[in-house]
Amino acid sequence: MLALVSCNKDGDLVTVGRGDALTLDGSNNIVLDPSNATGLALTLHWNDNHQLSTNYVDVLVPDGTISNRLQISRTADFASCYTLEMNNGVYQKQFTNAELNGELTKLGYEPNKQEPMYVRVTSTTGPNIEPQCSNVMEFQVMTYHIDYTYGTAVATDKTTPIGTLYSPTEDGIYTGFMSLGAWSNWWFVENDGTVWGNNDVTGKAFELSNSSTAWNLWSSAHNGCRYVTFNTKQKFWTDLSIPTVKVSGDLEGDMTYNKETMQWTMTYTAESTSPVTVKFSSPDSKLYNVASGDNEQNGEAETKPLYFTSTGISTSEAEGITLSAPQTGDCTVTIDLSGETPAYSIEAGAAEGPEELSQILYVLGNDNEYKYDQWIRLSDEDSKTYTGAVVIKNCKWGYYFSKELNDWTAINQDPETADKKLKVGGDNIPAPAEGLYVVSASLGWMSYWYEMDGAAITSVSCTGYNDAWTVTEMTATETPGVYVATINFTGAPWGMQILINGSWDYWFGTRADGTLTWNFKDNGNPVGIDGNGTYTLTVDICHGTYSLTK
Repeated sequence: MLALVSCNKDGDLVTVGRGDALTLDGSNNIVLDPSNATGLALTLHWNDNHQLSTNYVDVLVPDGTISNRLQISRTADFASCYTLEMNNGVYQKQFTNAELNGELTKLGYEPNKQEPMYVRVTSTTGPNIEPQCSNVMEFQVMTYHIDYTYGTAVATDKTTPIGTLYSPTEDGIYTGFMSLGAWSNWWFVENDGTVWGNNDVTGKAFELSNSSTAWNLWSSAHNGCRYVTFNTKQKFWTDLSIPTVKVSGDLEGDMTYNKETMQWTMTYTAESTSPVTVKFSSPDSKLYNVASGDNEQNGEAETKPLYFTSTGISTSEAEGITLSAPQTGDCTVTIDLSGETPAYSIEAGAAEGPEELSQILYVLGNDNEYKYDQWIRLSDEDSKTYTGAVVIKNCKWGYYFSKELNDWTAINQDPETADKKLKVGGDNIPAPAEGLYVVSASLGWMSYWYEMDGAAITSVSCTGYNDAWTVTEMTATETPGVYVATINFTGAPWGMQILINGSWDYWFGTRADGTLTWNFKDNGNPVGIDGNGTYTLTVDICHGTYSLTK
């Protein structure tokens, strides 16, 4: 490979010698097999070309100066190609059947048709240096069909579906309505197995990445309905919040959103069954994107009114929708957003309100007691997940969860699987070794798990006070799960975090109502602060509460 770089330093000209020429090798013709998606389809390798020298022996070229990119194209001129940045020191790439088929499909390869595929490696020593290329390898390849008309939003386990986005033209741009809480974490999976998350760089909210180091996606500060545009081509997504929907025309009023059913509803009294024409709009929708960031408090999210149409949404004007009531009397007009396009209807009767979630989930039997005096606290509304510290002591028969005080309806281990799945009226949950554990239970996913990979709690500390983010160890009391610390307090504008086992990945956050929530906190001073001074901080991670006394 040829590379030449020069610069002026103290009047001397320093030149960088040429690196080794790149030579690319790989297997030949490829028939991609959909029945063996995880099997290897192609292995490529090239020589180590990172060694560079200069005309001065005392001037060294930093490691990583050379940047290699693997390119795959449908045409020999590489006018349009798939480009993969290679990490420093990596000189080979393997593709599975699913991975290669997905990338070739996006390049326009037709299923079940043998076509040429061109591969090369390009190399450069800087952004303004013309890249040098390896030899070009030509393969004959036959792809199989993948349905790119939709993709799936999944929870943080990268498996549990929480929504669907659509791409009718299969162009890599997906859109659709989603129900998400504020700051909800999620991923997006295409049908070729590509997993999309957020760029793993601080301050880059709404930038997409499908690299192995990507962070999970997170929603804006808005809680509820939104319209999402997910652009895998240009690697960004947008979150158009829909906090309200108003009805105008022959009917007027405000609608109510049900996150469970993804429906906006308004109950009214129908005086006849004659057709009515109505319009639906959201005048206070806000657009969160790369430019605005994710926090509505910064005031940069653009107010962008939207209007509902028969096929989706418009940002210009509403479309009149004609509907008929099935009866006179109580009726409910509904916009159902659970499908690819909005569905409008008027149905008999009043609308049912959303299920009211309890803030706590009781834990019984974990200490061989059944007193309804221990619980874990709601940590995620979308998945109905509860998280808290649970004491395991003398747990001879296992333990279970219960939704209501003195209800005695057990939610426990599904006996039909060895996975940590929940079932109403199953078998008691097997207890780990005695100790204090952070336990999560999702009544939406009907599963449970132990945070921190099942490790017991060995230490608790606090941070965030005085906006210094130094860590103060807390002292365990005689009551399991209760810890105390003395702090000199001058303010906590971003709230406080209670770290478990000294990790910034596992923590409870202070809330404005005196509770603690797993991996979430409210900004602002915790409750109990009355000016600067010395305070005793007491946390109860088993019940999810805290207090500050001066």
